[in-house]
Amino acid sequence: MAAAGSDATAAVAAASGAIAAVLEEDSVGIAAASEGAALAEGDSVAEAGSERISSQVRGESEKTFWDNLIMLKCRFRFILGESLRKVQWDRYTLVPFERNFYTPSPALTNADPREVEKYRAAKEITVVRGRGVPNPITSFRDVNFPDYVNREIEKNGFTAPTPIQAQGWPIALSGMNMVGIAMTGSGKTLAYLLPGIIHINHQPYLERGDGPIVLVLAPTRELAQQIQEVAIEFGRSSRIKNTCVFGGAPKGPQMRDLESGCEIVIATPGRLIDFLEMGKTNLRRCTYLVLDEADRMLDMGFEPQIRAIVSQIRPDRQVLMWSATWPKEVRRLAEDFLEGDYTHINIGAQELHANHNILQVRREQSNIMYYVVTSMYCTVLYYTVAVGVVQCVIISYFIRLWTCATSTRRRPSSPAC
Repeated sequence: MAAAGSDATAAVAAASGAIAAVLEEDSVGIAAASEGAALAEGDSVAEAGSERISSQVRGESEKTFWDNLIMLKCRFRFILGESLRKVQWDRYTLVPFERNFYTPSPALTNADPREVEKYRAAKEITVVRGRGVPNPITSFRDVNFPDYVNREIEKNGFTAPTPIQAQGWPIALSGMNMVGIAMTGSGKTLAYLLPGIIHINHQPYLERGDGPIVLVLAPTRELAQQIQEVAIEFGRSSRIKNTCVFGGAPKGPQMRDLESGCEIVIATPGRLIDFLEMGKTNLRRCTYLVLDEADRMLDMGFEPQIRAIVSQIRPDRQVLMWSATWPKEVRRLAEDFLEGDYTHINIGAQELHANHNILQVRREQSNIMYYVVTSMYCTVLYYTVAVGVVQCVIISYFIRLWTCATSTRRRPSSPAC
């Protein structure tokens, strides 16, 4: 027993010494490693047979081992975006870029303010903040879009802009920074991508080694891929290249797209930081930044990564932040990134939420699933413990009530109830 305890103590001491040597690379770590090796060979502490001394040495060795292991973990812990050096933009002479491409029709410019407010009230458009906010467009004829944009609009069969597009397009095309609060499924993707495509077509062509002109950050790969579909559809006529970079997929194809040059990059924060740290792309040419579903990105803990990415973009960039809610965390982010005056618009009720149409579909799906599961549950109980159908339905009903009560306490918008 004493020999086994001595061997365990020796192993712990040896491991602790090795870690200490890695951490400090000094005589203390080397001495600890030597001491552990000596103990393993049967040093005097083990040979003495003193249980008290052996226990004391074992306890101290184990404590040193775990302390050093924690130090080693902290020393080599990788924090995403930590290695990105913040660019000192005041040391650079930034080349001015064009950002105002809005040419409304005279009828829209000279519209009666009472009619404008009437339209905003009908579409639940609220201008929360901003000076000189352009009038919303009521039809596509109100804006002198380029021909390549009009062709894509006609091709997709759009008859009128959605409320977020009606007010968002004039603001974005005017080069203003903006915050748009709107429920999911309101057409906000096209509200920022179409001005982004026009923005790209007014900038110099990309040169070898340049990064994107338009950067869209999204919280999930699913949303990023949906945004890319719209970018492909409306950027095809202008031959604008885009790519979508996200985790959970091979880096090779994404890396090749970035190295070949893309005007639009849709990305999740983590994977984009990987490529920035690898030097496969840069954001020196980025002049149009979009944060889509900013509230969700903050909920997922992406704030440090977002700040690291934004530090790589020139400070006079145009920023469009989109969110479904307006909590204090999103407000703080807006104040930090949208320096100076910015326009804040709200679409829908003041208490914002996800699109009720989408939620209704989820509720119907949940109800169908409930009846399917209840039928299976009752069938099993009927053939196993001979519980009657009525009793089974009653039991299932109370289980559903309990599930709804607990789920709504965690998430009031739960579609299960």
